[in-house]
Amino acid sequence: MRSKLFAVAVFAVLSLAGRMAGAQECTSDFALSCGDSDVWWNDGAGSSDAIDAYGCGGSNQTGDEYVYSLVAPYSGTATVTLTGLEADLDLFALQDVGGGCNAGSCVAQSRAGGSGDETLTFDMVVGTTYYFVVDGYLEASSAYTLTLGCVASTEDCDNAIDDDADGGVDCQDFD
Repeated sequence: MRSKLFAVAVFAVLSLAGRMAGAQECTSDFALSCGDSDVWWNDGAGSSDAIDAYGCGGSNQTGDEYVYSLVAPYSGTATVTLTGLEADLDLFALQDVGGGCNAGSCVAQSRAGGSGDETLTFDMVVGTTYYFVVDGYLEASSAYTLTLGCVASTEDCDNAIDDDADGGVDCQDFD
């Protein structure tokens, strides 16, 4: 009996330490493509409550989160917008750096406060997976509309560099 109780106590301490150290992981429930929109809510089907803080700032994210994913179809700029909020939801972009969806790999955030719109923009690299996390601040939950817009990088045809990271140098490619 004591060994079981000890094992449960050790597991609880290690779980708490992992959450406090930023080792919080998430799971994507919905894959997006550039130009997509989704109407949902952060505590709807497919949501979780795994992350309370992010590597780029943002603590007290104690509400449920809903996670989207995108595999960047090209290098360029991505803009993610949340509209129609009824409570204080925040928006985070995480980059998969080999460990999947991890709160420590934050590349952009929007924490405007209140029920105002949230917007974040970041540079994306072709073939890289990104996660967009809609998270409730201080237990907040709300319906929302998420929109993802992407703009491809332009290639400079005279600099001997693959500016749009598609494998072709100086406009000697298919795009």
